[in-house]
Amino acid sequence: MNVTKESLFVDEKELSYTHIKNGQSQVCFMLSGASYTYDKPLFYYTTMMMLEENYDVIHIHYSYQSQLLSLPVETLTEITSGCIAGC
Repeated sequence: MNVTKESLFVDEKELSYTHIKNGQSQVCFMLSGASYTYDKPLFYYTTMMMLEENYDVIHIHYSYQSQLLSLPVETLTEITSGCIAGC
């Protein structure tokens, strides 16, 4: 298992993420809440379960800005696709 912190830029905006590489083709994307982070029990145990089931796990780190929440679904899909391609 290999853990890397990475980032990519989409339309001059940085998106950082932590990729827990388990050497698999299945990926679990996790998006935390404003005050519920990845070290809290729900995300911690879900991450451990996904790793036990041989998934790669990507924790996406972002801030809650009105600009992000107003992006069209197509743009959010493009951002996620860029994250997959960068992995």
